Amino acid sequence: MLARTRHQVAPQVRAQWRAQDAGFTMPVMGGDSAGGVAVRLLGPVEIGPASGATAPVSQPRLRVLLGLLAVAAGRVVSADALVDGLWGEEWSPGRERNLHALGYQVRQRLTALEPGRGPGRGGARLVRAGGGYRLALNPAELDVAMFATLARQGHAAARASDLTAARELLGQALGLWRGPALADAAPLCGRLAGEAARLEEQRLAVVEER
Repeated sequence: MLARTRHQVAPQVRAQWRAQDAGFTMPVMGGDSAGGVAVRLLGPVEIGPASGATAPVSQPRLRVLLGLLAVAAGRVVSADALVDGLWGEEWSPGRERNLHALGYQVRQRLTALEPGRGPGRGGARLVRAGGGYRLALNPAELDVAMFATLARQGHAAARASDLTAARELLGQALGLWRGPALADAAPLCGRLAGEAARLEEQRLAVVEER
């Protein structure tokens, strides 16, 4: 366990750490062991229970859809934007129907990770709203959000001249990366390629500051 510093990780991030080969540490994703999911985009797209191991998403369009929904950070993504991200110029009269079928598969996979969740028990993770879809995740369930939180806290510690805490927090942020962001989804979708490039810029900024 790392020594406590006066700059602590945000409350939604669990105070539990694993050593990394690069000498960094990283928070264990998810909430308490009682439930939750983990969605990982800082590397190949993976999903799993908060308290267990994550696994790759083997179906290409399914991982593109999950990526598009996750990078929206809880905002509604229109059906048109999702269709464009999934199929681009590949026109088909059944694309919207196919989108709903993929959405059903994502919902089923999320439900399997949290069998106790549903109407009246926390609500569905993936919902249709405003002519599109919204994926409900808390910040501790998405590695991109955790990276942003740790990087922001590290920057704040550096500005406060607490260099030990700054180096520790920035190292934890970098420890969340498992490879290029959205590594197996960005090549399939222009929107995700742009998101991956943006995340890489943020990673390089954290490397430089650390």
